[in-house]
Amino acid sequence: MRHERIGDAKAVRIAAFGELGDAAAALGLDVGVPVLVVVGGADSMSRAEEARVNALIEALVPHLDRLGGALVDGGTATGVMRAAGDARMTAKGHFPLIGVVVDALARRPGDGARDGTNLDRGHTHFAFVPGADWGDESPWLARFAATLAGPASSATLLANGGDIAWKDAEHSIELDRRVIAAAGTGRAADELAAGRTERARALQATGLVDVVAIKRGAEAKVAAAVARALAG
Repeated sequence: MRHERIGDAKAVRIAAFGELGDAAAALGLDVGVPVLVVVGGADSMSRAEEARVNALIEALVPHLDRLGGALVDGGTATGVMRAAGDARMTAKGHFPLIGVVVDALARRPGDGARDGTNLDRGHTHFAFVPGADWGDESPWLARFAATLAGPASSATLLANGGDIAWKDAEHSIELDRRVIAAAGTGRAADELAAGRTERARALQATGLVDVVAIKRGAEAKVAAAVARALAG
């Protein structure tokens, strides 16, 4: 396991699932805290969808601080991940914001023209994991969140998203983590909330899917509902 710094953020490179506990310790993260996993849209959201997602995540920040929780996501400077970083910085949040990213696809500051995706500057920690394609991080993200939560509660918030978001939701459910589908944010979240497709019905049949409706002006109420689920 290798250590590095990404600006002010601590980072480690992980090679095996068995290193997740050591990685949390190396990053200085508390274990046994409520953990919210945020997955969903990256760079394909409409402006209206992005506005709804941003407002929801902004409303979640004070709840995470109050609960002493942590937020885990995909760590790049796109979509729901950028929204999480921006919201934490704007609100001067104190909770750890951890990005789990495929090492080979991450473009670090100073990499110049190297191919890859920029990391979000609002994240406090990064865990770089093996893989060659986006989506390879999904099982790592789900398991790292479980490692951090330990006996504490955890939940996954699905906002918008495409095929990778479905993988994220499936991995969460495999670990018995509840998935909260934010209806009104588009694409995967709306499909799962509606339950009209085979894959949506399959996940709903597990009994681990909750649906919340995102309406303009009601983001704070939805954030409070998510926080109640996270508090167990």
